[in-house]
Amino acid sequence: MTGILDRFTQSRTGFQPASMDELFALALAYRLDDSLAAEHYKALVTEHSPERLVRVYHRALKAARRGGSLAAHFHAQLSTDVHHIPASHPVPLLAIKVERRSVAAAVFIGRHLEDLHVRHLSSVPSRAQSSAVGFINWIMSNFPIESAALECTVNVKDIRRVLLTNTIHEACIAPLPLSLWQFPKHKLFEAFGYPALRSRKELRQVVLSMWPVLADRRAVDQALDATALGALVQTERLFLN
Repeated sequence: MTGILDRFTQSRTGFQPASMDELFALALAYRLDDSLAAEHYKALVTEHSPERLVRVYHRALKAARRGGSLAAHFHAQLSTDVHHIPASHPVPLLAIKVERRSVAAAVFIGRHLEDLHVRHLSSVPSRAQSSAVGFINWIMSNFPIESAALECTVNVKDIRRVLLTNTIHEACIAPLPLSLWQFPKHKLFEAFGYPALRSRKELRQVVLSMWPVLADRRAVDQALDATALGALVQTERLFLN
């Protein structure tokens, strides 16, 4: 295959998303083992809905079992796909990022960032836990949350942060019929850039490029982390539909 795809594939420049569509494009490129061509998939998302591209991706997975490049099968399947795909149900998601003295909560409706809040906590552990639980329950009472996301605390050495995260999970999420998503930090770094990002600072800069309004609101770093987590979950969810 020659032409535009080859030109993108030969490009060694990095790619960082500036919108939810571009985040999806990068996720698709990763899955097709074609990350160098992320700019090409960015262009495809302007022509086709994510729902259609996901369906073609799953058809390409089946075709690739017989051999051949997954990316080549994807483009072959895309050229023959003409059926209309309805938009998927926009699942409301609550993405939570816990720190020692604060909790950030990002609410997504589908791939739209609906709301963002931060609650600062007491230095007294018992009061902090009570305040954190009350804060998350308040968010969940104001939005029809169907799914939740927490950043993994495996190997986290900050005991206070781990205890707060576990308290929120046990008191607010586990008792309800919610699907729970969890991702470690390195997965966020991989999802928001090719090559993978190397630091929280880089991740937050990408989030601000996707939602410039957050800079005007002077969103704290923790709120940007919660937003990144929510965006990743809602992107990954598309591939399950």
